[in-house]
Amino acid sequence: MKNIKFEMEDNEINETISLPRLLIKTIMLVITIVALSSFINFESLGNFSLYNLIFDGRVRLPFGENSAQSYNLTLNNLDAMFSSHIVSEQMAKDDEYRIFVIGDSSTWGILLEPNETLSSLIEAGLPQCKGLEVSVYNLGYPTLSLTKDVMIMEYAMRFDPDLIIWPLTLESFPRDKQISNPLVEHNIERIRLINNRFNLKGKILSKMENCFELIPSQGIKSKIYQFKLLSNKKQNRYFKLKKQKNM
Repeated sequence: MKNIKFEMEDNEINETISLPRLLIKTIMLVITIVALSSFINFESLGNFSLYNLIFDGRVRLPFGENSAQSYNLTLNNLDAMFSSHIVSEQMAKDDEYRIFVIGDSSTWGILLEPNETLSSLIEAGLPQCKGLEVSVYNLGYPTLSLTKDVMIMEYAMRFDPDLIIWPLTLESFPRDKQISNPLVEHNIERIRLINNRFNLKGKILSKMENCFELIPSQGIKSKIYQFKLLSNKKQNRYFKLKKQKNM
């Protein structure tokens, strides 16, 4: 390859750039980045947020069905979701009575301004409790699933609530609602840990796992797995065989 010569008339400096040398440096940089990426836990990057640091914390967990209209993104990483929320700005104060409100879209406040949500109305109507200043945090998320609510509740316990309010409806109880939730689908391992930690003997988690198949991600020595929701036909076949076996 020929060397390319650049002439800078203002400073009368001649600089010569070697294309082979530039190519070698570029390749070395790419190799270094790839090597370092194998030591980075990308899930933990969710703990870093400009919210509560440069920008004010969000009063609701991020969710947007139409990002272009709502200027909002739906996340499936709980660390990132809570890092952007005002609840993670500081730990509970001695003179604060913390109330967390968990739930679905009615709690989150679809079509409502932040000051119109249930949590805001509670805070406005209950300024003090037991002589302490009341702070009410909206931790609702607009999907119907008891499993999702339990997962968010378990995560939120690290922020020391004094009271948790959990409005729910019967629509959150069906089993198919537990597994048809992107937030739950992307946090199956967390659900499994909750199940083991609290020794839950219910059927929800076991049936959820039977509705998913584990798919190794592409890549060398990859330890990352994806969960793919099985078709209804495969699910029905599984439950039918299991029922016959138990008869």
